[in-house]
Amino acid sequence: MTTTSGKTSSKNDGRVRDHRTTLLRIADETTHDVSRLIHSSGGLAFGRGLITTIIALVLGFLGLLGVPVFHFPST
Repeated sequence: MTTTSGKTSSKNDGRVRDHRTTLLRIADETTHDVSRLIHSSGGLAFGRGLITTIIALVLGFLGLLGVPVFHFPST
């Protein structure tokens, strides 16, 4: 937000910074949880369904990311 003097409002900058910090914290926690989940069941071996599960989770996550991308296309 710009004031009449041409300076940006530090209040809005703080909100954006806090929002980014929150998103980075959530992403970091999620990657640690996924890493812990993958390592908890040992190595990837055929016949246990772990590889298929990982592929399904990745494709599901990409599908969820695709919803807002196609809902709000850039112009």
